[in-house]
Amino acid sequence: MRNLYGLAGVGVIVCLCCVAAQARAEEASTTEASLEFILPAVQDAFSIYVRPAGPSGELVFKQEPAYAGDTVYRNALRLGDAPSDFIGMAYDVAAHTLYIDHNRNLDLTDDGPGITAEDGAGQGYARFLNVAIELTHEGVPVHYILDINFYGDYINAFVRSGWKGEFEIAGTQCVLGIADNMDGVFDFSDAFLFEHEKHRDVRLPYGQANELPLPKWLYFEGQSYHIESALRVVDGETALAVTLTSITEDLMSIDFEGAFVSRVFLLGRANNVGKMLMLDFPEPTMRIPQGEYIFQRVDLLDSFRGYVRGENKLESGDNALLKTGGPVKQKVTAYRTGNRLRLDYALQGVDGVAYQPDSLYQNHAQFAIYQGERKILTDNFEYG
Repeated sequence: MRNLYGLAGVGVIVCLCCVAAQARAEEASTTEASLEFILPAVQDAFSIYVRPAGPSGELVFKQEPAYAGDTVYRNALRLGDAPSDFIGMAYDVAAHTLYIDHNRNLDLTDDGPGITAEDGAGQGYARFLNVAIELTHEGVPVHYILDINFYGDYINAFVRSGWKGEFEIAGTQCVLGIADNMDGVFDFSDAFLFEHEKHRDVRLPYGQANELPLPKWLYFEGQSYHIESALRVVDGETALAVTLTSITEDLMSIDFEGAFVSRVFLLGRANNVGKMLMLDFPEPTMRIPQGEYIFQRVDLLDSFRGYVRGENKLESGDNALLKTGGPVKQKVTAYRTGNRLRLDYALQGVDGVAYQPDSLYQNHAQFAIYQGERKILTDNFEYG
């Protein structure tokens, strides 16, 4: 493990994000074929992006409050693919106040008082933290907690809330968490937390517990599982029922070669289009759902991640081979731009994938220039 740390040349160490106290998920039912767990709601465990509905000029409200000034930025968050699947909002710059169309009737005067931005908001810029929005999906109310940032007429928003708990599978205690991007449909555009002691054992000092795309299938401890998520009201609170079902049919065998790999994401094609498979600590031989896949993401030691570029297929067949990860090597590219010498650094795996550390901005690989024995310059590489 530490050999890879040395290869990366990363000298700065940051504290791991502390995991808040987590409620243990209540196991609802257990059979030989499936496990169901009820995950309780949490308010601050994720950071999943919610896309804006479109250009701010396209949103017109039927009725609006009396604003404190003439500058008002209107925008909306996309909740789904239908034209009406959005929730509108308006930012009154002079009052540093955000109005949200909670009932989605394009009337901002019947949704309660506006929300005041935190202190220090600049002209045209404002942060609104811990914004509560309630939506209903298939008759079940869901309470979302968001951070919303306005940069003039541009916004970005992140859901902080979701569902999270602990459960045991194959004798291993695991942390499982899922956050919805507000569309009520659980797929790979949503956030997924999955870790256990093995992740924490291999993680390097600057590694972090990763927020992952939610897969359709999970390969864990020699078994492939189908993941299903459903909203459910338990004791008056909206929880998430997560079912892991063992897959025993329509499987194919694949071989794996590589070192340091903590997880691999494969994206389905053809009959599995849009479906994600996550391999947790892949093994030399595995049985996974049959189909055609492309490599998408590879994590090393739960501390580095790399994204596979170009056509990289894994197809059904007797000789399906997944070769990725380590051993890794350092690659430094130097080229001149005018009177400057540019140095780019890459940590490359056996398949040419370049890996970056979880904490990229705090953990650039470093270099030093000497004149004789005297150090005259030290700086950071750009990852490339």
